[in-house]
Amino acid sequence: MPRKDAVSHILAQGKQDAPLRLLKPQPDDIADASASHDPRQYQAFTTGMKPPRLTIRYSSQPSRSPPYIALLDVVFDERFAQTASLIFTHMVVTITGKNLTGVVAAIRRHRAINITGFDAQVFDAPADDMPVIESIEIEAGGDDTRTDRARH
Repeated sequence: MPRKDAVSHILAQGKQDAPLRLLKPQPDDIADASASHDPRQYQAFTTGMKPPRLTIRYSSQPSRSPPYIALLDVVFDERFAQTASLIFTHMVVTITGKNLTGVVAAIRRHRAINITGFDAQVFDAPADDMPVIESIEIEAGGDDTRTDRARH
């Protein structure tokens, strides 16, 4: 097949596959969670393409990783962006902080890979306009309540 015909064939195939291209993630839509960054730089959350679980990182306790399939509802403070409750089938996770709009949006879209509580002993202070999770509280059946508050 001559080169011109091969290129025409590829272009024609691309037009036929247009609906499939809409489903492919665009590079600008996804933050690379594996990208290396300064470990002292605080990130309240990282995103990716539909992770199966949300990892909840405490500053002083073991992490938890509930599946998104168990997330029933997200109750959030849309006006002030300071609190959100994630209602799972087996527990309720309440996060408080500031500038949480992006965190909540990522969780609602099932794009958040993890959320991380801020700890001044571990991280440098983020800019004033960045999201900061100051506390994470988990209530899981019975008296199993774990709270992790930010250290300033």
